[in-house]
Amino acid sequence: ATTAATATTATTTCTCFTIPPEAASFEYLEQDIGVRVHPKNFLNPFTQLYWLPTKHNRKYYTNLKLVNTLMGEVIGLKLDEFLGRVELQQKQQQQQQQQSENDGKEEEEENMMTMMLKSVIEDQYSHSLNSTTASSSNNTTSSSSSCCGSCGIAQVD
Repeated sequence: ATTAATATTATTTCTCFTIPPEAASFEYLEQDIGVRVHPKNFLNPFTQLYWLPTKHNRKYYTNLKLVNTLMGEVIGLKLDEFLGRVELQQKQQQQQQQQSENDGKEEEEENMMTMMLKSVIEDQYSHSLNSTTASSSNNTTSSSSSCCGSCGIAQVD
């Protein structure tokens, strides 16, 4: 009865503790480096020459291909994330530059409007100043004439 119980427990294994194939490939490649650099295998052409069609080299290339595929996917995802951030930063910088250019144009337009308003106000102020001066001079002297005849503002000679 005990041999039957041990036989059934030996055949049932838990699959939750099995390592994924990628992890097994990493582990194999790590061990392969140790085997290839070990002093007893250092001059063995079957372990040192990767291009020889040995069982060891075939297993090495199978695991290497799996690891390279995994690393390519991981690096590709990270590279996509990085390039996405760079692209977003570039767009933000362009928007900031466009906004600052627009702000500069608005400031120029505001300055232009301010200067135009000032000139109009100064013109009106100078005309009103001239008319008050002219009216006071009309009262004192009679030798005044209008500037253009249409506005009715008198100029002092």
